[in-house]
Amino acid sequence: MTLKKKARRPSEFFTLIELLVVIAIIAVLAGMLIPSLGKAKMRARSIACAGNERQLYPALMMYTDDFDDFLPGNAPVLGGYYMPRLLTYLKSPEILTDCRAKNAPESVEKGYAADSARNVSYGASIYTLSWDTYCKRSEISKPQKKIVFGDSQTAKQSGSSLTNNAAFAHYSGYYLADFSSRHGGEVNFLFADGHMKPLPNLPGGPGGALAYYAHFVGINKLLSGGVYDYNKSLMDGI
Repeated sequence: MTLKKKARRPSEFFTLIELLVVIAIIAVLAGMLIPSLGKAKMRARSIACAGNERQLYPALMMYTDDFDDFLPGNAPVLGGYYMPRLLTYLKSPEILTDCRAKNAPESVEKGYAADSARNVSYGASIYTLSWDTYCKRSEISKPQKKIVFGDSQTAKQSGSSLTNNAAFAHYSGYYLADFSSRHGGEVNFLFADGHMKPLPNLPGGPGGALAYYAHFVGINKLLSGGVYDYNKSLMDGI
């Protein structure tokens, strides 16, 4: 006995219009989901980077404990940059380099070591790790307001011809913090009291520059010039 295959009725098949509608719905859902996934991925990278940068703080504290409260210098005139001085106190040298290598590989300058002054991920503020004199940890005023380290640019990013660009994170000039796509327009900053905070890229002009300046040198340095009152709301909001 031969069984005959039952023919499907036309209503049991997808029509072309129905198929296009399903594809369109999937495309809309994907369009809504992909940006969210991209932001989540970037946020995860920023958190991982902040975790690495946060490890610089106990390393810095151990260094000052071993050197009579003195902070490491950060320039050739003082015997070299901060990175090799803190390596002894870090679990791995990749702590200094992973953020740039993974999140901004296009900024890496070929031919130089990953933890060199040209390519290191984090730059130090010249107002804490000075480039012309040794400072003491106990001399840092307003440590909860003063930046020590931050995501920094390489000379390749800023267009600078200087070889020490990425070893510094500065509020203006050649040693700019890295507000590129590395962390979606924000920079992870480590403050002198050990807390981390991502700061957004502020608009240009005196307000934005002075707001960062307040964090690099300490609020008390601005009180005498009347600048603090002018930008008080901006700086208090950071």
